[in-house]
Amino acid sequence: MLNAWLRRQPLSGAVESRLRRAVRDRNGSDDAFERLALQWDELRREHFGSAFHLEALASLLPTGWRVLDAGTGTGYLLPFLGSHFREVVAADSSPAMLGLAGQRATRKGLGNVDFRLGRLEALPVEEASIDCAVAMLVLRHSPDLDQALGELARVVVDGGRLLVVDIGPHAMEDFRGRIGDASLGIDPGKVAACLARAGFEVLCRRALSLPEAGSPAGPTRPAPDLFLISAERRARRERDRGNKRNS
Repeated sequence: MLNAWLRRQPLSGAVESRLRRAVRDRNGSDDAFERLALQWDELRREHFGSAFHLEALASLLPTGWRVLDAGTGTGYLLPFLGSHFREVVAADSSPAMLGLAGQRATRKGLGNVDFRLGRLEALPVEEASIDCAVAMLVLRHSPDLDQALGELARVVVDGGRLLVVDIGPHAMEDFRGRIGDASLGIDPGKVAACLARAGFEVLCRRALSLPEAGSPAGPTRPAPDLFLISAERRARRERDRGNKRNS
């Protein structure tokens, strides 16, 4: 009865204006976004996680690619690669690492991953059979960078892509000891020069920004800086002509 009586009562202009504003806030109006601006990143992470946008952006890449994960390790990238591309070749020189990568793929139900045992300097992959190769935190371990990048150039198709992510030169002995790394990083300029000799054209070379420490997706321990290089495989005929001119 009280509610029915209240509905019949006239509202002053100020009260009606406030009421309409409250309803708009509940329905997600611009005023609501103004009010939630400082909380928005946290709310989005709580409800959707911190990587959903990467999943969405990956849909822009060709799904028909055959991708090589060179130095796959424990297969950290395989759930992402296997769910977005037609076929993935996962290569590593460590049987133990390759076994863990296989277990990860099995847990994720990935049936399109081909595991191959072999070194970066002698990839167990057919010539010109890979549309995109990924070398994630692996090149600095190679004793012969020219040979390793030459192998990547051999297996990538003309016009295919290569993505390199690695650790730059550093002096963090604690970090090196913690991860059992024999290297103190690798010079991105040296990598770029070797890529050019191997038959790649560097498209992008830059430092790789990480999420801020203390943020939900950020690192919890100090680490050296990372760099990123993306490159395109030049046509083999063009490279052959260049080698003849240089000789």
